[in-house]
Amino acid sequence: MKASDKSPREAGELDRHIGKQLRVARQMIGLSQTALGEAVGVTFQQIQKYERGTNRIPASRLHVFADTLQVPMSFFFDGAQRTGRKADAAAASSFGDYPNLKADVAQEVLQSLNTMSPKVRYNIIETIRTVAQERE
Repeated sequence: MKASDKSPREAGELDRHIGKQLRVARQMIGLSQTALGEAVGVTFQQIQKYERGTNRIPASRLHVFADTLQVPMSFFFDGAQRTGRKADAAAASSFGDYPNLKADVAQEVLQSLNTMSPKVRYNIIETIRTVAQERE
């Protein structure tokens, strides 16, 4: 089924990704589904549906989740599969060579990032982006 064939209310891949990130953020601070539901005013069953990607999360509620879980809104979209022409161009450019970076160093960086909590990993990546922008 093409994205254009789906109902605007029907959950899709992005909704499942956001739900997964919601679960990660909730577990990161040790909240149960019940406790998170109480904090944002929904039932634990609704939290389950959000985390599975069965139900879409309204933007306003996503903002409340971000505040409650102490993560930036962008956290929910980190690592999401991009679609469209811009995504095709980004994917094509990501397979190029990086002459200033040795493979063993890149592998070590990736392994280190993989061992960190999502929140720490996000902060490190944001720092790298900031430094890279200042260099330009």
